[in-house]
Amino acid sequence: MSQTKSIFVSYRRRDASAIARWLAETIGENFGRASVFIDTDAIEIGEQWPEEIQAALNKSSTLIVIIGPEWLRSHDEAGRRRLDNPKDWVRKEIIYALEKQLTVVPVLVSNAELPRTEELPKPLRGLLNHQAFELRVEQWQIDIQQLLDRLETIGFLRTAPQIRYPKPAKNPTTLSEEQLLQFLEQHTSWRLIARVGLKGEKRTELMRTFEFASFEDAIHFMFAATRHIGKIDHHPDWENIWRTITVWLTTWDIGHKPSHYDVELAQYLDELFENYLSR
Repeated sequence: MSQTKSIFVSYRRRDASAIARWLAETIGENFGRASVFIDTDAIEIGEQWPEEIQAALNKSSTLIVIIGPEWLRSHDEAGRRRLDNPKDWVRKEIIYALEKQLTVVPVLVSNAELPRTEELPKPLRGLLNHQAFELRVEQWQIDIQQLLDRLETIGFLRTAPQIRYPKPAKNPTTLSEEQLLQFLEQHTSWRLIARVGLKGEKRTELMRTFEFASFEDAIHFMFAATRHIGKIDHHPDWENIWRTITVWLTTWDIGHKPSHYDVELAQYLDELFENYLSR
């Protein structure tokens, strides 16, 4: 077995493709990109994908098997169940992991249930000897954190920076849907988005990208804004790429949701930006 800790994500594209990519991205953000393999991200155009998949399996120490509602009964064009085909890659991935005694984690998604013993081909029945984990999209933040914690217990080390949030000095309240809509109608350059944070937490954020005439203007804008940001003690997540600055605003101590502090900071940044447009 490989000495390097690496996770192979096994899934069926017509069953749980989006969730598989979402999970692989979160694992990569927490344990490093090299810690996880998923075929849609790791195989480049023109590469021999069977060889790449087998090579990834050979390097893996853990197999996550994502089981959705169609995983068991997925069939080919002739109506034959894919799991019964010895050439089926999901079947081959599981058999390899069982034979090599990798850590196997069945992950149930979209209210799927584990198959019964008699529903699986005999070579795959050992899958049921491994403790399953239910990943509920509606409780992603809670479930993904528990899954990441379990991966830590089997030797995966977090590479994501551990952010130390300050002790709350204020009492922010979540904005109502009406208040958010009113702000977005009046400030059309801002959007309301959902993101997954470094620890798998769900974040609802206000986002805007500012574009400047030069890199120097962009950096000057950030420097000028820091005085106000330090004064109000409410800090944005922002990123500078050449002449652009992208800002995400949310309030961590109410569950990473927008508060009136985010709206007020967004308005301040808009006003500051107007000075650069008039130059």
